[in-house]
Amino acid sequence: MENRVLLISILVIIALGVILFGIFQYAGNKESEVVDEVKEEIIYPTITPEDVVTAFYNWYSSEENVLPSEAYKDADSLTTEFKNRIGATLAGTEEPSYDLFLCGAPSVDDISINTGVITDKQANVVVDASLGDDEEGISYIVELTLEENAWKISNIVCFIKG
Repeated sequence: MENRVLLISILVIIALGVILFGIFQYAGNKESEVVDEVKEEIIYPTITPEDVVTAFYNWYSSEENVLPSEAYKDADSLTTEFKNRIGATLAGTEEPSYDLFLCGAPSVDDISINTGVITDKQANVVVDASLGDDEEGISYIVELTLEENAWKISNIVCFIKG
């Protein structure tokens, strides 16, 4: 009889152990799934905002892409909304008197792309442009938005250095 009670006690302890192990295993998997879901939401593209701005201005420096060309409409690095605003601004003008991508500079000698500031789905990159030996340089902020897992230029804010 004593052996039977001992055997039943051992079986109950083993059963409780198996049940507790299963519960902890299930809870651990649930936490892991939640962490994985959160990680997926905040994965940033491998191409940084600075890379996007650099690539855009390298592309834009080619004569066939400079305004008043409509090549900007095919630029993947610009948001659709920004392209539409550029188009609306240019509408009705034969040749723009103000270069919207160079903040009015007729041309630039050298462009320097600074480290961007990223906050969630927005980024700002400051661009410094040299206009020549005798002229003051200009700076502008290129604003980017995270769209479809890629950084895209959504606005350019101009200001004069000095």
